[in-house]
Amino acid sequence: KKGHEMTEQQRKWLDLVRMSKDGQREDLLPPKVARWMERSGYVDRRIPTNPSHYERFVITAAGIAALSELSR
Repeated sequence: KKGHEMTEQQRKWLDLVRMSKDGQREDLLPPKVARWMERSGYVDRRIPTNPSHYERFVITAAGIAALSELSR
């Protein structure tokens, strides 16, 4: 969202998702953080083909752009 500064803790969570090769398991993220990232468009849910696996969050282009903005 425009006008919303990302906190250091939020940046760390988003960076964790970015570094996860196959996406971050949704059960390993705090629900409030997951909702914020999803609503901001920084992550997408990926539903695995095997129903015994957890859903995952994968970073979007908007999430990558937001992280690169912060590192300037």
